[in-house]
Amino acid sequence: FGREGMIGERNKDEIGIIAESLNNMLASMKAELSFSRGVLNGITEPLAVVNQDETIRYLNQAFAESCGRDTGNLNAYIGMSYAQFCFDDPKQDTEISKVLASGQARPNNLLTFTNRVGKRCHMLCSTTPLNDLDGKLTGAITLQSDLSETYAQQERIAALNETINQSVHKAQIISSMQSRGFIEVREILATSSDMAGRQSEASA
Repeated sequence: FGREGMIGERNKDEIGIIAESLNNMLASMKAELSFSRGVLNGITEPLAVVNQDETIRYLNQAFAESCGRDTGNLNAYIGMSYAQFCFDDPKQDTEISKVLASGQARPNNLLTFTNRVGKRCHMLCSTTPLNDLDGKLTGAITLQSDLSETYAQQERIAALNETINQSVHKAQIISSMQSRGFIEVREILATSSDMAGRQSEASA
């Protein structure tokens, strides 16, 4: 009986150690997940995470806005095709599909497109594959920087410069015409003066 009791106590100790290890592992996983979620929530630039099958796993409000989507319930888009979400076409080739096909990151690609509500967008897009601890591809993450306002400002400046150049050109034409007019008037006056002088001499 004494020996069986020792074995029973030993089993309890081993179960306790395993249970403690599991609890520690779960606590560590929760901390890592909380950290990851906190990092994602703290990013204000357009961001989306997709699974290996190109369905959306996570997106933020800025990403939904850039695609012209309603931002009232972001969870409604979880599980939707990324291409369908962005372009209303599940077969549309995207930066995400290229990264998932190659397994290689695609940093700093400038994308210009018209979103679902007709807004012209200019995005600097960096897309990176996501791998598990064994190196297996599990999805991808895309982070974008909205350069639309910068491009719009450049277009406004270019339009203003064109207006100024046209105005300067018109002013140069008018000035040239005026100069020629002054020269012609001066020549006419000089001719008239010479004729008057000769007539005066003839009369004398």
